[in-house]
Amino acid sequence: MKVGQIQLKENDFLFFLHIPKTAGTALFRSLVRIFGDQTVLSLPDHVLKIAYGPTYSPSKIDGQGIRIVRQHKTYDFIQEFPRPPYTITMLRSPQARIISYYRYVKTVPSHSLHNRVVNENIELDEFLEIAPMFDTYNSQTWRLCGSEIFQRDRYSDDEKLAIAKHHLTQVAYFGLQEHFGLSLRLLSWKFDLPSLQWDVVNQSRAKFTEQELTETVKDKIAEMNHLDQQLYEYAVGLFAERVNESGLEMQSA
Repeated sequence: MKVGQIQLKENDFLFFLHIPKTAGTALFRSLVRIFGDQTVLSLPDHVLKIAYGPTYSPSKIDGQGIRIVRQHKTYDFIQEFPRPPYTITMLRSPQARIISYYRYVKTVPSHSLHNRVVNENIELDEFLEIAPMFDTYNSQTWRLCGSEIFQRDRYSDDEKLAIAKHHLTQVAYFGLQEHFGLSLRLLSWKFDLPSLQWDVVNQSRAKFTEQELTETVKDKIAEMNHLDQQLYEYAVGLFAERVNESGLEMQSA
């Protein structure tokens, strides 16, 4: 094993902190191909229609052969486990993530907002007002910071961002959607896994026009995701450091 790599032992497991619209589903399915469906604990989720693995409580996974736990939770969810997991996650440019989320809602009938968005012809600027804040307001910072802290007024934005950055340094692995192929190669290297293969999943098909993405909309997205933008810029630098540590090359996106 090289410095920086992790050799998973028999009872070790990964907690995939899945942030929506960051290519996480594709990454998750790549891991499932290696570990197998029955080694996955995927808690109830409207995003994945396939029911992977059993549905044990996170506190009772010992002895069940679980290798991956995946859910759209926040960082503080790791407290639910009987022992610390190796946490992994994916991040994405905030503007691209919000646009992808909007496209996804428009094209997936099972989403709770789909009918309203389509029937009322709701554009992106109005969508930002009606979508859950958890998905549109600094969602990546929120999830990495943890709900218990992020939702408390006694913490300033700077403090919340600092905590999210610290937690990002603590996760065993994270990737960037903008460098997805490289991210999977880094994941393979980190845990000494076979090469990961992936499919394009949950990709929206709605065409997005320049008329929809006005400067006003861009400014609104930026205002609602100012912490996420700072977190993402920090993540880009940290990702480059981890790629360098692995011996991979950044240009091999």
